Amino acid sequence: MACPNSEATIYTCMKLISGDLDHNWMAPSIVILCVVNRLYLHPLSGVPGRPLAAVSQWYDFYYNVIRNGIYSKQWPRLHTKYNSPVIRIGVNQVHVADEDLYHEIYCSGTQYNKDSSFYKRLGLDGAILTITDPAQHRSYRNPINSLFSTRTTNEMGPTLASEVQKAAEYMSEQGKKDIPVTIQHVYRSISLMFGKSLNLVDVPDAYHDLLRCVDRFSAITWPKVHFPVINTIVTCFPAFLVDALLPGWLGYRKRFEAWYAESQSRRTSGKLIDGRATFYDLILNARLENGHPALDADLLVDDSFNYVIAGMDTTSYTLAYATYYILTLRHVQDTLREELDEAAHFIRTTTNLRKIQQLPYLTAVIKEALRISIAVPTGLPRLVPHPGVKIRDVFIPEGTVIFLSHQVVQMSDKIFPGPEEFIPKRWLGQGGQALEKWNIAFNKRPRQCIGMNLAYSEMYACIAYFFSRFEMVLYDTDKSSIQSYDNFAARTRSQVKVKIVEGRWGGS
Repeated sequence: MACPNSEATIYTCMKLISGDLDHNWMAPSIVILCVVNRLYLHPLSGVPGRPLAAVSQWYDFYYNVIRNGIYSKQWPRLHTKYNSPVIRIGVNQVHVADEDLYHEIYCSGTQYNKDSSFYKRLGLDGAILTITDPAQHRSYRNPINSLFSTRTTNEMGPTLASEVQKAAEYMSEQGKKDIPVTIQHVYRSISLMFGKSLNLVDVPDAYHDLLRCVDRFSAITWPKVHFPVINTIVTCFPAFLVDALLPGWLGYRKRFEAWYAESQSRRTSGKLIDGRATFYDLILNARLENGHPALDADLLVDDSFNYVIAGMDTTSYTLAYATYYILTLRHVQDTLREELDEAAHFIRTTTNLRKIQQLPYLTAVIKEALRISIAVPTGLPRLVPHPGVKIRDVFIPEGTVIFLSHQVVQMSDKIFPGPEEFIPKRWLGQGGQALEKWNIAFNKRPRQCIGMNLAYSEMYACIAYFFSRFEMVLYDTDKSSIQSYDNFAARTRSQVKVKIVEGRWGGS
């Protein structure tokens, strides 16, 4: 990349002439020359965008840290302002608003590698998210693919059904007492960690320590991007301070460490609990079979927590959107209820996931909730490959960090007419089949979200069971409640709440 080299040259030149330059002017001169270089000499100097964004990452800092994660919301406006499909959003970063490029950048065999430095600044060094080499990514992911397969997820059905039913019993009791339920907390509580319950559903709408811990992790996402030293500082904190700042983290970390120790013990004995390998079993065995040394235990435990955060927040966020729109749009609720009532015999008794996932309108509701909610607003940064790329009339040089956020596709009126409206029926019939290539909420292969099947199962189970069993209304919730802000994963401005009006199954 030319910018760092040219700025290094500027600094070297300033050092050479520093003997003739008043030291009081040294720093200001370097800053001025650096600004001039980034505005007029940088390879991206011809790309339209805010001058402050081109000069410094402080522009990003202002919108994402000070203004609480709204930078990605500015990008559509900037594309309109500059009438350009490409805008400069950072010193060496661009955002592209061209949906046709999505499958080129994120397709199988793409030359656009992940910008690993972004994830490392989040403190995820060594996690599956940060692996840029395709071969290394396959060696990490392939052994654990079976843990997230459709078959394995369906086998988790009884455990998931038990979690959902337990949460529903609690909701029923709250309804009888005329007490509102923070259903977004309920959705977050119904989380499975590699087939194991996290035991949050005893009081599912409580603000559990783990949820508070996840929220505090999320709150420092953008500060960590700008100041990676935060990761080092946090790891140096004594246990009592970590427990105060991140309540619940130490307890859950010990639980993950115990699961890891169980896997180590089983590997030496050759036995598996319940006959099913866990995440740790699969990773440890695969590396040994391939002659690789075992991964660091701390890294594996940390990566486990990354899965929990990613799965818990994105799934509950999407379910919150689905709940809002189902309860707001009467025609959507009526159509969904009609389908669920016809399927009540296998929803009510067995919560049969295979059959539930075959319900067409429920499937359409989930796909539309995934589309309109946009769970990862910023998108996933990639590096422009050699020799660069020309997007219409704008040339983007090799090494540039390029973003094509999901909102470009998911809110495109060319692909989804009336993109601001919640229209599940767009996913039905032949028109719905044609839209499948744009169902990108979980990305497309080869970097498709590994937890996709589990997330779908949780969404199917929750919507099918809760909306089949209860008459609900929104409580202290309106459109502003689901307005989102971007902490890399989206968060709603406030929690979606409901009141259980009555049970629909008689005595429920």
